[in-house]
Amino acid sequence: ILLKPFSFATISEKFKDLIKTQNHQSKADELYQQAKAAVYSKLTDMASEIADQLLKLSAENEKYLILKGDLLFKQQFYQQALEYFKKAAEIDSKSAAAISKIAATLVKLEQFDEAKQFLQKVEELNNYHLEVIANSSISDFRTGDYARARAGLEKLGTLDRDNQTVREVLPEVYIKQKDFDALSSRLSETMSEKELIEYLN
Repeated sequence: ILLKPFSFATISEKFKDLIKTQNHQSKADELYQQAKAAVYSKLTDMASEIADQLLKLSAENEKYLILKGDLLFKQQFYQQALEYFKKAAEIDSKSAAAISKIAATLVKLEQFDEAKQFLQKVEELNNYHLEVIANSSISDFRTGDYARARAGLEKLGTLDRDNQTVREVLPEVYIKQKDFDALSSRLSETMSEKELIEYLN
């Protein structure tokens, strides 16, 4: 991290440190950087092959397990992705990254009761992670915990006003709670008159 005040000398020193670090990278670190670059370039097959190489070098590396799980998740192989995320969580039981990815995958698999358990753990570690709040609220809604779903979605709405989950799920929560005043207020804020008529029909 480069701190202010900036100067030519400090920037130059930072670049020297970066180059020095890259020159001393291990083979595994180089492969990991290549895999991340492949992911960024949407070369999923290449990234997956590199991830497999990394896991051959170190099968118990949390970072590599999460990388492999992410790639499987992107390809919608959710059950397989879940196995890699769970292995990563076994290595570090307090890994917010691994636990949140387990929860997100369980939501995709519609295993909402189990997802809630993991989401509650992540909320303890990071109470303002938008994706975690969204997944937690969806799980609460799908398991009938409407009060908790409403609290989560309203919190998410204050953090991200244009959040799609809030737009789609919060009105459904108000309907379940028969809070038609809140529903009317919410819809009038987020929909045009034409959209509102179409929704009500």
